[in-house]
Amino acid sequence: MTALDLAELSASYLEGSLRIVDGLRFRVRLATCRTLRRYVAALRALARIAGYTPRVLPPPDVARRILRRFRDWDGSGRPRDSESNAA
Repeated sequence: MTALDLAELSASYLEGSLRIVDGLRFRVRLATCRTLRRYVAALRALARIAGYTPRVLPPPDVARRILRRFRDWDGSGRPRDSESNAA
């Protein structure tokens, strides 16, 4: 396995979603590779921090103004009816 393969498998390992054989191979590599252990520890810490991050919502009046402002946008950075507003 390449380092990229191991990095991609790390999240699956932490979620417990690897197949048994892949999980065993990953654990063997984890036991022998300090860099991989550090990477997995960093991912674990990140997941823990992300889990504790409070969800912050804007006040209702701010949310309404934001939604009103972007309701008619088409994703290009301009309102959909920008041609009709220019006249």
